[in-house]
Amino acid sequence: MLSDLTLQELEMARIEIRNKPMEIPEQNRIAIGINDEAIKLAETYISEGALTNKSFNDALHIALATVYNCDVLASWNFKHIVNLDRIRL
Repeated sequence: MLSDLTLQELEMARIEIRNKPMEIPEQNRIAIGINDEAIKLAETYISEGALTNKSFNDALHIALATVYNCDVLASWNFKHIVNLDRIRL
């Protein structure tokens, strides 16, 4: 699954990085979009103290994975997303 949030963030990357998702065969790509449910869940993560408002996009990535029932959320973000203490929160 590939969110429009991820694509937005990749807009700022070098071209070779920006194009990496297109290396995944189209039949294996599932596009997911930001919706009200994900936004509300991200806001809940923040209001409950799992993340700060400064990390809203990180909260939104996690919320999108939850709302769309992703089995795995792959990330290099060890501060907010791939962090056992944060996950427990």
